[in-house]
Amino acid sequence: MGPWSFVGRTAELNRLIAAATDEGARGLIYSGTAGIGKSRLLREGVATIDTDRYAVWGASANIATAGLPFGGLAQVLPADQPAGLSPAGMLRWAVEALHQQAAGRPIVLAIDDVHLLDASSATLVYLVARSEQATVVGTLRSGEQVPLPIRALWTDDLVDLAELAPMAVDDVANLLAEMLDGPVDSPSAERLWR
Repeated sequence: MGPWSFVGRTAELNRLIAAATDEGARGLIYSGTAGIGKSRLLREGVATIDTDRYAVWGASANIATAGLPFGGLAQVLPADQPAGLSPAGMLRWAVEALHQQAAGRPIVLAIDDVHLLDASSATLVYLVARSEQATVVGTLRSGEQVPLPIRALWTDDLVDLAELAPMAVDDVANLLAEMLDGPVDSPSAERLWR
């Protein structure tokens, strides 16, 4: 059995895509509780972006890389990091490397669980968001400690921060119908939604 179809959250999905691709748009971070669907929403939105027009890089921060410099963005940075650079020099190198890899295309940096980024990666995300032709979209878990450079994304008006609400009861009913390959009666859907 493959993954279920993406159901509901049309407005949230469209907002994410617009934040990533509309000229002059700011980025977007969706926050919400664990299991509410932030990661899937991010993946679905990023999957629609034309990679011929945009340099799209996705990263998923996690506890395993939280203590490693640039560990959260290791999958998007070149493997051959120069030796002997100062921390500021490494940041300059990383920003330049991402722009070189983009080859003139606008950058869309999509990061799941930005609250788990290591300090170097969080700072790099902030610098990328400040640069010309770059947008950051991502997710964070509500109530978690957020690195200061990530918090600065919305306090410096580089991204919008939006709380992802639970799915509507009709969307839950449609999701259940998708999962079960058939209709679900309204009382059952409402009970599961609650």
